[in-house]
Amino acid sequence: MKALIGIVKAESGLLIGGTQTHESYPFSTQESALAWAMVVVEGNLKAGRKPGLPEVKEVEHQYLKIMKTQWYVGHKTNGELVAFGDTSEPTVQGYGKLFGAVIGPFKTKRGALWVEKYGRSNPHFQHVNDAERLAKL
Repeated sequence: MKALIGIVKAESGLLIGGTQTHESYPFSTQESALAWAMVVVEGNLKAGRKPGLPEVKEVEHQYLKIMKTQWYVGHKTNGELVAFGDTSEPTVQGYGKLFGAVIGPFKTKRGALWVEKYGRSNPHFQHVNDAERLAKL
């Protein structure tokens, strides 16, 4: 079974949500997928971001995956930790100018936000599982 997904990629920088690419869930018509992509473009333009042109891609339904946001923590060169979500694995091309290193993915947003706030020089945090456990306390 064929399905269509809308895709919006950042022309430069990041889109709303701290990601470089937004992909929709499957649509049955090109018009629906394009309408979704246009809403994403308009929202990013209003927020001062630089989205590229919207695309619609045909995919096999059986291979569709749910685009789940994974949470990461970026480590800036000044030592600051910044939690961000992305639907794909961060790459040097996408985040190399922002961060010297990236930790994750975390199982939950709560774990990533805990690291952002309490993880710097914390001897109790050595693995993402530590952050997930400590964030529950």
